Amino acid sequence: MAAHIAFRYRNHAPWLLIVLSLACMVPAQVIEHPPPPATPMPDGTRLLTRCFRAMGGPGELEQVHSMHVNAVVKAGDESLGEIEMFLAKGDRCLFRFTQADGDTNSFGSNGTVSWEQVPPSEGGGWKLLPKEQLARRIAGNNWLGRVLHLGAETTSMKTTGKVEFDDRPCWAVDLEFRNDEPMTAFFDAETKLITGFQRRFDMPQEEDVESFVLEIVFDEWKPVGKVTLFHEVRLQIKPDISSLRLNYETLTINDVPDSTFDLPSQVKALVPGLPSSPSKESPDGG
Repeated sequence: MAAHIAFRYRNHAPWLLIVLSLACMVPAQVIEHPPPPATPMPDGTRLLTRCFRAMGGPGELEQVHSMHVNAVVKAGDESLGEIEMFLAKGDRCLFRFTQADGDTNSFGSNGTVSWEQVPPSEGGGWKLLPKEQLARRIAGNNWLGRVLHLGAETTSMKTTGKVEFDDRPCWAVDLEFRNDEPMTAFFDAETKLITGFQRRFDMPQEEDVESFVLEIVFDEWKPVGKVTLFHEVRLQIKPDISSLRLNYETLTINDVPDSTFDLPSQVKALVPGLPSSPSKESPDGG
């Protein structure tokens, strides 16, 4: 019986090989699977909302009525001076700058009258500031305020894609402002916090000056009460032109007395209709 089976296998073996060969020649049917759906890019409003949630939530951020910051300004390891900032709702502010050589100047507003103390190196004295100048100076120093008011100050927020910014994976969002030049915001794809801004300055071709990019990087996020805020700001002008770093040595919220924003007597003397008798001397004691 076994010999009979072996005989039959030997007789059919050539046909079996032919069939196997033909099977190999028939092209296999390729089952095409649809590509996985592309992950939609989150829009700018959603990214900003996620950032506010990561900072403690919109409700907690809205409870920040005032802020006091002491910061050291450095270029590399060299200290350039200190900045003290007092900010409160109602467009009230006071900024004091003390340079490393001891020269000081300040500017501020009680919500109605804006003023500047001119540094001695520029002639000294006091003057009133137009509202537009005050807004630009605040915007150039109070980056935390820029972040918190981003939704109200922008007219367009367009996500352009995921990129590397400050060695972090970030969503890039092009911003258009009501009263400022466009720039790009970067939101960390993992922490959800805002990593910084970037603004390009294109110089006219007729000027012998290269175009450059200003990057503002936020770092050292720490809890302050029930919210989380950055404690370091790095300003970098690229390509490798210069850089500054602001380290917030102290940052407190909701502890600024209203009297902080009272007008100095020297400013009162500049405003018609206001009493010039001093209820408060200059913020620098002079």
